[in-house]
Amino acid sequence: MDWEALETDDVVRLTRVVAVDDAPRFSAGERSALIVGLHSLIPLLPEAEGAHARSAAEKLAAVGGGAQAGERGEAISATADPEDERVATIASAIESRRRVAFLYRDLRGNETERIVEPLLLTQASGGWYLRGYCLARGAERNFLLDSMRELRRLAESSDREPTRGAEATVGPSETELPAVLRLRETAVPRAAAFSPRVQGEAQHGWVPAEVLLAHPATAVRLVQTAPADAIVEAPEQARRAVRDWADRALARYDA
Repeated sequence: MDWEALETDDVVRLTRVVAVDDAPRFSAGERSALIVGLHSLIPLLPEAEGAHARSAAEKLAAVGGGAQAGERGEAISATADPEDERVATIASAIESRRRVAFLYRDLRGNETERIVEPLLLTQASGGWYLRGYCLARGAERNFLLDSMRELRRLAESSDREPTRGAEATVGPSETELPAVLRLRETAVPRAAAFSPRVQGEAQHGWVPAEVLLAHPATAVRLVQTAPADAIVEAPEQARRAVRDWADRALARYDA
């Protein structure tokens, strides 16, 4: 309050300062969560906004070195996966209401060309899914981005709206691959995104389970949710995908 203005001019002048008095302080876990969230948003944002989000993530990572008062000193690291250009292409097509075309490989290894009116872009079980109206099938379908190649946005417009409840139909809609695995009892909650169905009694801390995979490579994401606590037993193509992933990871240490 400006007391001098009140005394000399009989004017009541109030000033309210809207600002951050102290620099915000985040725990290591909060910083990591913010960085991960920003990196998840970057592929979906326009170029200018994506640059701001990337800059914010870099600044948060740069100040994450020391533990603050009352905070334990564990090192927490958050890194970004390589950005998938398909995510940005589909997000742009949905925003501009344009059709997309791509080659799609199903579980049997068959590859077909699809023209789709994109409706929703969602994440589930560690992967990106496109919900769209497939002109070849004459119905809405879910498509795993990892099974797409040669994706391109078309000039043809799309005015179709998703059906009610489509946002809840995440996951493959045409074919699913049953997989048999063993999970540690303590790891079952970590694999909840894959909806594991326990098939018997636990033995020595392990339970038999079955899940439906969108693609053999999805088994890798399942194992990543519970490292050393999930063993894929069948089918062979899912086991091979996990083994190849493990070999590539180990090769980095050999180098």
